[in-house]
Amino acid sequence: MRASKNPVFAYVLSAALVSTFFGRVAGQELGEPSAFTLRPESVSAGDGGRIWSVAFSPDGKRLATCSEFNGQPGELRIYDVAERALVVQRRLTKVTRRLVYSPDGKILAGAEFADTVSLRDPATGEVQRTLSGHVGNVNGVGFTTDSKRLISAGADQQAVLWDVATGKKIQLFRGHTGRVLCLAVSPDGKTLATGSADTTVRLWDIETGAFRKSLKGPNSAIEVLTFSPDGKVIVAGTQNGPYSIWDTASGEERVRNTHTNHQMRSLAFAPDGKTLISGGIQGRMIRWDPNDGEEREAFSEHSAQVFGLAFSPDGSHSRPEASTSR
Repeated sequence: MRASKNPVFAYVLSAALVSTFFGRVAGQELGEPSAFTLRPESVSAGDGGRIWSVAFSPDGKRLATCSEFNGQPGELRIYDVAERALVVQRRLTKVTRRLVYSPDGKILAGAEFADTVSLRDPATGEVQRTLSGHVGNVNGVGFTTDSKRLISAGADQQAVLWDVATGKKIQLFRGHTGRVLCLAVSPDGKTLATGSADTTVRLWDIETGAFRKSLKGPNSAIEVLTFSPDGKVIVAGTQNGPYSIWDTASGEERVRNTHTNHQMRSLAFAPDGKTLISGGIQGRMIRWDPNDGEEREAFSEHSAQVFGLAFSPDGSHSRPEASTSR
């Protein structure tokens, strides 16, 4: 495939926000805590469709996106961040709504709106292995810290731990009474958190598969989950707006914000753990204080729901964050 010089986002000296909506990726600058400055650059998804997910490679040098067009699979696109160049472009065979790189950067996994997870070579975008075993859509995907195992969450009310090398199931995490809509792996790789339509977050021991505790959030389906960079707290956002922050070790609910109508579709901590960003309906993104759960600033570059947020791993120079919308 011939690489192109389409812009991905603008370089900045502080954290940056790369947003996608209606088939475009638009850059935003995250400046001082008091303000966000929008950047106008954008890149097309290639087919006029929606971009569901974005993922930075562990070294921050690549940005991967996946799109959908009129309910049909769109494209996988991978960009070189420094050159702002499109280096991989492949037509998808299944709608893919979540992308994540393995910690070692050797695999790009996609949660497919089917019963499968695709494992791709990030250099070429080619599928190296397909994991099959869920009944219904796969809603979330994540790797363990050693990159040897992968966890997927599905509409069949369970999460599955897979051996990446063999494609075999290692462990099932069962207990939810509704669809598992999202998952998060703790930074130390020991704890799995799953969020469900049954309005609970469940914590699991990844090594043993043992259930640890159930966290009851606001009375709404858990749409998004994220651990803080130090792993000490976990945040869950809901489809109807309210969200909760818990102490990971004790399970104590530190914050419950019920006076927001910001219906979360994506959630991410900044690398320093001091800023929490959420994306929601009507293109709004909000900066929250993770200490008290209060809204600090709202901003928008989108005209529709923001489905994905991910800060780049490098917090020392430009710190791009990506978001997706439809």
